Amino acid sequence: MTADPTTRPLTDPEHDAARARSVLACPAAVTLAIEGRSGSVGDSTVAGLGVDDRHGTPTFHCPAGSALAGAAARGARATITVSSGLGAPGSAERATRLLVSGRLAVRASGSCGCCAESRETVVLAPEAVLLAHAGGPAVDVALASFRSPDHELNAGYLQRVARHLAEDHQAELRRTVAAATATPLEEVLGVGLSELTREGVAVGWVDRQGAHLSTLRFPRPARGSAELHAMLRHELDAGPC
Repeated sequence: MTADPTTRPLTDPEHDAARARSVLACPAAVTLAIEGRSGSVGDSTVAGLGVDDRHGTPTFHCPAGSALAGAAARGARATITVSSGLGAPGSAERATRLLVSGRLAVRASGSCGCCAESRETVVLAPEAVLLAHAGGPAVDVALASFRSPDHELNAGYLQRVARHLAEDHQAELRRTVAAATATPLEEVLGVGLSELTREGVAVGWVDRQGAHLSTLRFPRPARGSAELHAMLRHELDAGPC
């Protein structure tokens, strides 16, 4: 049998949707291009434009009166390009890009708690989703799958939670390890988390005897982000803010 060189390999729609949500939840860089404007509104690496994944809807927080807020107020069309922050720098996972096109809208308005600046929450209502891998064709991702609650605890979200805990809750993690291993707190030099899943998390730490690794198993697989946070707080005496 002769292979047809024009035939593309079959893809798994749910796998593509899970990967797309993971990239949105864990971006390395973000660019938002708005129809009718030259260039882009911003890039998270140089202009502070960040994005949150709210159930498959790209969500931004910006000052009232900004170009992004104005575009959202008039319902402008836009496309967000997200470069993957999954895995380690230089890994194959970083060679993935997500493009989501749709229409901007203002979701909420309020004031920043620390500086009283007027802020707006802007969303990009998805109408088309493309997942592009380096060296391969872009893949259309079905909107229903992309926005499915089944992908709430995606790999990107879990990676960001583990990183947040290690960076922002180091003191709590060191106390937990010290108590669990009967090690003086001052001898626990650092704690890191890896392999966070619905089922558990790997805890690594360094003390004066060297490096150690232990895997904690949750009582049951977490069914959503709230349950995951509760289990992490219970097991580690630390949890996402």
